[in-house]
Amino acid sequence: MRDAGVAVSGAWQGLGACYETPDTDQVLRALDPVRVATDKLADDLDGVADALDRFADEVRSLQAKRSSLVAQIGDFRSRAAAEAAPFGSPTLAGALAPELSFENQTLLGQSRMLGERFETAELECASKIKAIGSPATLLDRAGTWFQDAARAVTTTISGAVGWTTETVDDVADWVGERHDTVTSAWIDVHEAFGLFPVALAGTPDNPRPQLTRVGAAYLQTFGASLDAWATTLTYGLWDIDLAGDGEPVVGTPMGYDDTVTAQIPPRPLSSIRDVIWSVTDSYDTNTALGQVSKHDWAEGYVRVTKVIPPNGGEPRLVVSIPGTQPWFPLDDLGNEHPADFIGDLVGAAGGRSTYSDTVAMAIDKVIASDPDLGSATPILLAGHSLGGITAGDLASDPDFLSDHNVTDVITAGSPIDNNRISEEIHVLEIAHDGDVVADLDFADSRVTVEPVSGPFPRAPFRVEVSDSGYVPDPERHTKVTLPNPPGAEDAKGYHDHFAYHESVERVFPQSAVALPIPSGVALPRQPGLESYQERLTGEGNYLDFDAKYEVYDVPVRRE
Repeated sequence: MRDAGVAVSGAWQGLGACYETPDTDQVLRALDPVRVATDKLADDLDGVADALDRFADEVRSLQAKRSSLVAQIGDFRSRAAAEAAPFGSPTLAGALAPELSFENQTLLGQSRMLGERFETAELECASKIKAIGSPATLLDRAGTWFQDAARAVTTTISGAVGWTTETVDDVADWVGERHDTVTSAWIDVHEAFGLFPVALAGTPDNPRPQLTRVGAAYLQTFGASLDAWATTLTYGLWDIDLAGDGEPVVGTPMGYDDTVTAQIPPRPLSSIRDVIWSVTDSYDTNTALGQVSKHDWAEGYVRVTKVIPPNGGEPRLVVSIPGTQPWFPLDDLGNEHPADFIGDLVGAAGGRSTYSDTVAMAIDKVIASDPDLGSATPILLAGHSLGGITAGDLASDPDFLSDHNVTDVITAGSPIDNNRISEEIHVLEIAHDGDVVADLDFADSRVTVEPVSGPFPRAPFRVEVSDSGYVPDPERHTKVTLPNPPGAEDAKGYHDHFAYHESVERVFPQSAVALPIPSGVALPRQPGLESYQERLTGEGNYLDFDAKYEVYDVPVRRE
């Protein structure tokens, strides 16, 4: 096509050897639009070919990954069938060992992402081809060649003016975006400093500042300041956003759909172990539906289980709140998951984290979507790690409690001693003996800072740490410390959410889904755990094996 256009234009230019008038130049350019049109068509054909080549390359890559994934799935199915066969139901949800359950969710997530990548490649190819459009035929353009030539100069001038105007606008927009980025970074610093009044205020029973909250406020302020200076010195080109907690955004509650293979089915709740495992289900839902790659999260999920008594009595809600997902601070860059390192710092400093806001909003959306629920519906908040901190935060907030009937809080590996949870609420706090995360509240220790005079290099301040003396009501606040899980060798293993429901399983071997005791040996009796379970068990209560269960997975994120 390109050669044909050049040939037509060149042949017409040959007239110059035998035709000479004042308008010779204009006549000789009469067929220039043919060359331009064929060049354009040739470029379009190149664009189509390039789009198809790129699509083919992507499909080849995905085909190789698909073959590998099919092999992994085949191997997993063989191992899962062997694992579940003794229990008579290889498809029974929860009948797999925890590591196989996690592997199952990982494979489901990888399958979904592979399909999405193929669909994206297909749509990108199609959109590139559609954007090229259908060039006008030469016959259609024949009658307008001379008009096009006459307009060329005017079009060129207008285009130059338009380009200049658009460029000025683009520069202004770019400057405005950079200014907004820098401003936002310093707003984060202001908000971080705003944590100090809360951290330094102490509590009604003790005015001295809490050690954990002061330390977390310092870390948050340091991160915000570092981010602000880096953003300012690069004029907004580098915004590491180490401290911005953003604004809460909550999606539409998603009921269980058995056609969505990555979604975890409702879990019957007959023991505290099942409540802890429902938090693991929430973790798995986050991984399968919200995680894009190892260090990239599009959103998080909070699971809300509706417990419907068999006698048609008042339903109850169990809210399962997972803990920190992106752990390393730099994993937060570009992520929209609110349960991250920033949420840890804001919550530990006594502030209201975006994660707490999203959980509260998720509960409200579930209640608003179900006519059987209302502000009087009894609620049990269950969380691991940051999820437990979030549960303690909401259970300490008079505004939240004024229109939510929270009756119980169950935490695993969560430092909540700094919270002043309402005395109306029953609390079960579970921790492994070696879980350092659960001890990050330093047992509500207080810090006293006093100025010291003297010659340099004496420190200008003296810091004294002491016990607060605060003891929660033992009738309503139960603390249970369990032995470290067998097989775990470090702090990460002691804090793992799988390890917690396995430890509780060793206390209560029988639960809604009978599994072998992970360690093979039951733990000694735990009177506190047993009495708390007894309080939650019975017809119309949270732990009622004869009840019916509905689940809502609510997407949560930050902007």
